[in-house]
Amino acid sequence: MTNTRMPDPSIKTSHLIRSLLNFVKRGLDFGEAQKRSLHLIGEDGTFTNLVLLLSDQCIHTLKTGVFEEREKRVFQDRQEFSGSLIQQLEESFQCINRFNRSQADFFGLERKEGLRLQ
Repeated sequence: MTNTRMPDPSIKTSHLIRSLLNFVKRGLDFGEAQKRSLHLIGEDGTFTNLVLLLSDQCIHTLKTGVFEEREKRVFQDRQEFSGSLIQQLEESFQCINRFNRSQADFFGLERKEGLRLQ
């Protein structure tokens, strides 16, 4: 991984920190070796682009849309999510879940689908 754009240390990286704290909560080591193994820091000791994606400085966004009918001509709702990739995934999942009326449960390898009870 190349270090083309480095995170600005003056901008908060709360979601990266929250992700890293999950290691600590679970009792997992999170030292220099783990950071290198996860490619959070490069050979030269600087942050990699992965850290940029996991930080609040991530320049990429995720968009969701809900259409009124099957033909997908009229939007009922649409949202754009920014921030760390983890934050984007969490928020987009909550958004999608508001509109998704179906639910799937797994019993071993078998999948059972049904309507979600509100």
